[in-house]
Order: sequence, then C-alpha cells, then structure tokens
Amino acid sequence: MQTAVRTAMAARTTVAASARRLCAAAATPAPVEAPTWHQLFLHGRLAAVPFVGFGFMDNIIMIQAGDAIDATFGVTLGLSTLTAAALGNVCSDSSGVLFGNFIERASERLNLAQAKMTVAQLKLPSTKRAAMVGQFVGVVCGCCLGMTNLFFMDLEATERLKMAKKLDTIFEPVIRNCKSMTDAERFSLYLYDEDKRELWTRVSVDDENIPSPSRIIRLSLDAPSRAATSAKSQTLINIADVKADPRHDGSWDKKTGQVTRNLLCMPILDDDGKLYGCLQAVNKRAAGGFTTDDEKLLTMVSSHISMFVHAVMDGD
Repeated sequence: MQTAVRTAMAARTTVAASARRLCAAAATPAPVEAPTWHQLFLHGRLAAVPFVGFGFMDNIIMIQAGDAIDATFGVTLGLSTLTAAALGNVCSDSSGVLFGNFIERASERLNLAQAKMTVAQLKLPSTKRAAMVGQFVGVVCGCCLGMTNLFFMDLEATERLKMAKKLDTIFEPVIRNCKSMTDAERFSLYLYDEDKRELWTRVSVDDENIPSPSRIIRLSLDAPSRAATSAKSQTLINIADVKADPRHDGSWDKKTGQVTRNLLCMPILDDDGKLYGCLQAVNKRAAGGFTTDDEKLLTMVSSHISMFVHAVMDGD
C-alpha cells in the first residue's frame, strides 16, 4: 500500500515538473533579431528630420520675437534683455504647440526610407538610443540653422535705442536751457558713437524746419563740420563768421533753409580726455558773436554732461 502511494506521488511530482517546464518554455520570449546598423541609421534619420524643423522654428521665432520685444516694450518699459528673451521663448514654445503637427506632416511628405523593423525590434534599447541620438542631432542642427538670421540683424540696434532712451532725459533740458542762456537761435547736443565714429543728436522739438520722419542727425567724426572738428581735435571752436571758414558744412543749411552766421562748439570730455560728444550753439542773436562768458558756460555744462553720460553708458 505504501509503495503504491509513493508511486502515485512520484508520478504527480513528475507531471507537475513537466507542466512547469512547459509553462516556462511558453513564457520565455523568442530571441529578437538585432537590427542592422543600416536599419538603426534609417530609424535615427527618420527621428531627426522633424526635430530639425522644431529646432529651426523654435530658435528663429525666439530670436525674432525676442528682438522685436526688446526693441519695443524693452525700450519703452525698460525691460531687460533677458526678460525680452524669455518672452521671445514663450512665443517660440507656443508656436511649437500650434504648428508642431504641421512640421510632422511636412516631414512625412519627404517619404524617407523606413527602417522596416518589427514591433519587438522597435522596443530594443539600441533602437531607442538610435531615435534619441537622431532627435538630439536634429534639434541641434535646427537650432543652428535658426541662428543664421543673426547674420542679417543689427545686433546693436536695440542697445542704441535703449541708450538713446536713457539719454533723452538730458537732451531737452540742455538744449532749451543752453539755448536760452547763450542767446542762440539753435543749440545742439551731439553724443559720440565710438563704434561708428559718429556724432549724433536728437533735433530739438522747436526745430520744425527739420524734414520728417528723421529726428536724428548723424555726423561722421571726419566730416568737414565745426562740431566734428571740435570733437576730433578736442578743442573749443568759436567762430564769429562761418562764411570765412572753409570747415563749414552748409549741406544742412540747404536742407532746412536756415543760414549759419556764427557758432560756438565745445567738446564733451571726461577727466581722462575720453570723448563723449560736443555742444554746438548757432547764431548768437546779439551782435559780435559768442562771448567768453558763453565759452565758460559751455565748459561747465560739458563737464556735467560728461559725468551723466559716463554714468549711463558705463552703468555706474
């Protein structure tokens, strides 16, 4: 009896072990054939192409929108360049959400060769790595392509606008007060653009003869004018009769219909002789031209302006 029981138990154990082996064999997946390098390349390329579009769109919109925001709201509201760049990034990310499907459809229309892998092969780590590398390379290439528009942009235009906005606080007070104190018909404050070697000035609001739309005069430091000569030589120029002086540039008189009779020019320098601009008074109403008192006045004014401009331009 015991022998029969043991025989039956051994049989059941053998059957159970066989069943377990069959289940284990059924649960073990069949080996997946590794994709070839060519398949991985095609799969990575297919993943890269839409990301080229994403990177290009993202960067070009961020740069253009950020620059536009910096040149408008940044100048008007005094926003920092980083704030404008962040707002530009908001625009680019929003565009990615709105036009992402369009880029994907455009990529599909290229009809690039497929890797023709099985579902199991697509789940392999090597296949996922190929897709990730393709996306990385694609977005880097797209971003670099989006940066090419920087070659066609004036990268310093916004900074000049911001600088002009800060300097506007001195233009009108200086022009109005110095014009009155020197008894001049016209008065100009020229500031020096070292990179372009130019003097530039905003035209006084009461100079209605200045042609629109430009309200800024730009003058090369090498131009044959008194302001340029005074700035370049860093010396005061006081001429009672400009007709007798060959350095007079009469082109602006022709544009405005005004006649320059006499003038006084004073360079704006700091203590180290660095040039910041030039003051110019034109046409003393009283007879005899500009006096030594006018020269002393402009010397004092130029000293104060140099300190203000130095603080603005150097961020002190």
